[in-house]
Amino acid sequence: MGRRLTLGQERSAWAKFFETGEADARAGQNKFNAERTEANGRIYDSAAESKRAVDLQWLLQLGKLSDLKYQVKFLLVPKQLGERAAYYIADFTYIDEDSHYVVEDMKGHRTPEYRLKRKLMLQVHGIHIFETTSPEQQRKPRWQKRKR
Repeated sequence: MGRRLTLGQERSAWAKFFETGEADARAGQNKFNAERTEANGRIYDSAAESKRAVDLQWLLQLGKLSDLKYQVKFLLVPKQLGERAAYYIADFTYIDEDSHYVVEDMKGHRTPEYRLKRKLMLQVHGIHIFETTSPEQQRKPRWQKRKR
């Protein structure tokens, strides 16, 4: 399910469609310019997430993990008077070969909202989120960057 457009974005998309007959490709684009990618019949929010999903599917086939699920929703703050509930949606959850429940998220950019939800996951559910990044985005630890 894609991100909802604001009223202004929807109006401009319709206006462009009526003028040119073409839909605006950027209208539903991710805010970090990640392109949705398909792998094994599923659509993922980024190429890095789809590659990780393929890796996890191989591990599932090899018996290294079990109960692989995608886009699992966790309640962080219940609905209150006049306020909607707050959720965290994990990219993947699974049981590893040591029988640990793993909640995994593919991260390219850690937003303040994500950091808060990560802390709430620990507080509310007692779950540490396992963060993965693509090899291109991995940085060297600070101690390796220092010049001596």
